[in-house]
Amino acid sequence: MNIPTLGEARFASGASHSISDDVRIPERIEIGSDPGLQFELAGPRSNLFFDPK
Repeated sequence: MNIPTLGEARFASGASHSISDDVRIPERIEIGSDPGLQFELAGPRSNLFFDPK
């Protein structure tokens, strides 16, 4: 499941760590089964939509 964005994230966040936009959490965690929906992992991103200054 992808969350809509307001636009391109152009500004560096300055956070000491960040979460990749490619990381997903499956709806179901079972060996040998389809993961179903996959959700974006919450957390700080490396770039921001707004200028933090």
